[in-house]
Amino acid sequence: MQTGFCQFETVPHNPEANLKKIDGLLTGHRFDLMLLPELFTTGYAFKSKEQVAKYAEDLAFGETVRHLSMLAAQAAGYIGGTIIEKEGNHLFNTGILVGPQGLVGKQRKIHLPDYEKRFFEPGRTIQLIETPKFKTGFSICFDCWFPEISRILKRKGAQVILHPAAFGGPQSPELIRARSRENHVFTITANHTGTDDFEGEIEHYRGESRLLDPKGENIAIAGKEEKAVTEAIKISAADSNKNMISSNFEREWEKYLLNIKSDDRPLRSE
Repeated sequence: MQTGFCQFETVPHNPEANLKKIDGLLTGHRFDLMLLPELFTTGYAFKSKEQVAKYAEDLAFGETVRHLSMLAAQAAGYIGGTIIEKEGNHLFNTGILVGPQGLVGKQRKIHLPDYEKRFFEPGRTIQLIETPKFKTGFSICFDCWFPEISRILKRKGAQVILHPAAFGGPQSPELIRARSRENHVFTITANHTGTDDFEGEIEHYRGESRLLDPKGENIAIAGKEEKAVTEAIKISAADSNKNMISSNFEREWEKYLLNIKSDDRPLRSE
């Protein structure tokens, strides 16, 4: 199975330019699964909720899903990442997985940093997304700081965790490596490169997108350059319940009862 990531510097608030950039970076790549960064059509920095709403899409009819479907058909695979979703008057930072026939599954970001709380509402479901080739789910940027999400996805059968991100510090790569090791799953991180202007404060993105194996070791890792990378993996390697120090860590996890709450309403695993 050919799996990979695409990292690049987004053009702020210009979906057309960013989709064109993705077209160029993916030219010549055949893949079963490709991951794009968090908010890949717009960049991460905004000034107001009204500005965010300008770029929000209805997933059923949005241009981004249509465009990614075309790219997925050309590669005979699936493409994931996050975009701004609107549902009525509500806005979400939503992970989408798109195949040749359109939208396959989605998950809204659950754990919002304080900055994002100005614009978005949190998601409340943890979704396993199944395709004929693999089983997957999203842990979106800051979500990876909460091991429960990856654990629930693994218990539902996920073989690869999708981690679209926008980070500059070293913490997220360390945490996502732990998530792979804990759960014996592949993980893909797709990060931004370059900079963003946060109301006059310049944020430098780290790049360093990567594909990790079920032991948490790098199969592929980028630097700060714009690039798409694909590598062959054996997806069935993630099916085992044996990790580095336990022959059946699923049995160990059964000792716990998870009761995850947010704003006094429980999250749902669907």
